[in-house]
Amino acid sequence: MILKKIVNNILKPHKIPSKVFNKISLYFKIKSYDLKYFQDRQNKIFNKLGLNRLEGIKKLNLIKNELNIIQSRQMSSEHEVLLSSISIKENTAIKNILEIGTFDGVNALILSKLFPDAEIDTIDLSSDDDSFKNYYNRKNSINKFLSDRQNTLSKNQKINFFEINSLQLINHKKNMI
Repeated sequence: MILKKIVNNILKPHKIPSKVFNKISLYFKIKSYDLKYFQDRQNKIFNKLGLNRLEGIKKLNLIKNELNIIQSRQMSSEHEVLLSSISIKENTAIKNILEIGTFDGVNALILSKLFPDAEIDTIDLSSDDDSFKNYYNRKNSINKFLSDRQNTLSKNQKINFFEINSLQLINHKKNMI
């Protein structure tokens, strides 16, 4: 039984953090996630960095509405808020962005709106890689997933997509870093 759990964790490493958090929550009897505490803490961190988190959220939501992106999509994160907050900071001139892990292409498209002067290189595993096929429940709908992603990425000419394992970036011809 324990060996099976270890193998499952190795095969699905993206699920380990939630499992660990759930076990810690049970151990310490954490009853609920305190959203206000999280938001207040994040706002303080952003302020220390000279960033306005609330204005970043406003800009991000405007872009998501413009692009007709569902607010609760699977891959949304606080990273989007951070990048949006950076994009509104004065004297920020970002010209090149490397995104590791393209997923559905939506983050690359959001980045193209946040940083309209930037060239965006986004990379993901090859579509014939077993890890790519098996994660995120896309094995049975791989062709639709790839078609939808390509459609999303094609909405901005400054987005360049590469099928490459991030571990191979050091050997890549283009200086992407």
